[in-house]
Amino acid sequence: MFAVDHIILLSAVLAILGVLASKLSPRFGVPVLVLFLGVGMLAGEDGIGRIFFDNADAAHAIGTFALILILFDGGLQTSKKSIAGVETRRVARHFWRNWYGSGHRYRRYGYSRFTAL
Repeated sequence: MFAVDHIILLSAVLAILGVLASKLSPRFGVPVLVLFLGVGMLAGEDGIGRIFFDNADAAHAIGTFALILILFDGGLQTSKKSIAGVETRRVARHFWRNWYGSGHRYRRYGYSRFTAL
């Protein structure tokens, strides 16, 4: 077999494993990306796949892109209803504590709130 044939076969096997991981993830209650990470670790240099990869710049670029996809996927799956009530209370509490709650310290010692700025 030629080197191209090996690459195509390996890509097909990894794609099939990825599809199987995505179908099995709801059954195990594990996010799909965690199972993809497991498949990648098995296929890697220290796993059973023994795929050698020695390019740090490409690994950094692929990892950054994967992180972007993970955050994007998490944002898409989060409903507005689950964060709306919590976030408004948190912002109100933060505003009250930091703006009004610490004002007495400045007035007691004769400083303006914006002296440090």
